[in-house]
Amino acid sequence: MNAKKFSHFVLRIYDNYVEINKSSHGGSDTDDIDLYELWDFLEENFKLPIPVLTTYSKCYSFSPEAQLDFGEIAKKYYSAIAMFDENNVEVSSDNIAKDLFLEGIQIKTFELKEDAISWLEAYGPIEKL
Repeated sequence: MNAKKFSHFVLRIYDNYVEINKSSHGGSDTDDIDLYELWDFLEENFKLPIPVLTTYSKCYSFSPEAQLDFGEIAKKYYSAIAMFDENNVEVSSDNIAKDLFLEGIQIKTFELKEDAISWLEAYGPIEKL
């Protein structure tokens, strides 16, 4: 596993997926610059789109501009997004997709990280450039 730190994200690269989570030193809102910094790195290093794992409880708000950009562009970068919730809060995959304006990306929420990783295997492996 390799890791890459950004201003608001930490990216961990595994064979079958990439894990993206909030950085402990980042601010509260993700903005356009954060997304494009992350996407530039993905585009320069991987055959896209890629499967992504993230922790729902560590997600944080996107600025309105970032939400629109995320929804319009994310399908170029992500083939599937698996979210697991460490706090066992009921989260609907459909609501996440709607809230982030996502269409064309498989999204599913899980209570256990292991289940999320197993589901992502259908969308891997990660191919580096």
